[in-house]
Amino acid sequence: MKKTFLFVVIGLLVVGGVVFGISRIFNGDVAKTQQPAAQPKQTVAKADLQGTENKDGHKTLVVYYSLTGNTKQIAQHIHDLVAGDMFELRTVQTYPENHQTLIEQAKKELADGYLPELQGKLTNLSDYDVIYIGSPIWWGTDAPAVRTFLSQNDLSGKTVIPFVTHASVARNGGPGSGVPDIASQAKGAKALEGMHFYEDKVGDKQAVADWLKRIGMLK
Repeated sequence: MKKTFLFVVIGLLVVGGVVFGISRIFNGDVAKTQQPAAQPKQTVAKADLQGTENKDGHKTLVVYYSLTGNTKQIAQHIHDLVAGDMFELRTVQTYPENHQTLIEQAKKELADGYLPELQGKLTNLSDYDVIYIGSPIWWGTDAPAVRTFLSQNDLSGKTVIPFVTHASVARNGGPGSGVPDIASQAKGAKALEGMHFYEDKVGDKQAVADWLKRIGMLK
């Protein structure tokens, strides 16, 4: 009787150990396969883009500056929909992480007309005929980094399409004059209807598609 009881106990321990071990393995696999939400593709500022034609025969470039990732997400939507190339504007200087310090620095840069130095430079801008230009809204207008790009490049004869991202109206006055400001700085270019996107709507790819269809850039 004692031997039978002992064998039963040993059997239960073995079975329990196997079950526990299998549970640990599967739990570990699940943990390892869980991935964070998909993010827009990372793009590196580089000067050797190819001037690739998109589906409509345009050589399209999406140029953007993005500090928090909102403008980058819209840029990625545009790229996904119309193809072409992407170029991310990055400043040599780094901006402060503290929000209050950042907005005060941005205010001063805009008031002083400061143009921050950019990393990398496009050497084949003449290859493109359609250029989307994206910026976050800083104090009601486009960011200084975008102004640097526009001041350094001749966009005469090109089609320019501005887009901006911004916080809610209650927080910072909405889109401000970012879209027309970008268009006015693109001297000699033909500006199509731009678009602004609230920060809580940057994931809405359909809204981007609807805008592109409205201006004749997407069928």
